[in-house]
Amino acid sequence: SFFKIFLCQLSVFYRKFVRLLISKISADVDGCYEHQIIDAKSFMGMVSISTHPVTVRINSDDKKEVELFNGICARYSYSR
Repeated sequence: SFFKIFLCQLSVFYRKFVRLLISKISADVDGCYEHQIIDAKSFMGMVSISTHPVTVRINSDDKKEVELFNGICARYSYSR
């Protein structure tokens, strides 16, 4: 499996981010903030943590899917 982790600042963009994940990524994607780990393809889950910098990670064996995930996350990438 390939793991790719990004720190993203989503705030008002979480809806677009979740829509992209749902439509483009078949693998599981987690969104994490502090001790909370949620399904990053869940609008309700992401709204609960989207006001904070969110760590997102994919677990996939498909290199092309991981590359696509990288491209999506790069749009929202955040560095401290």
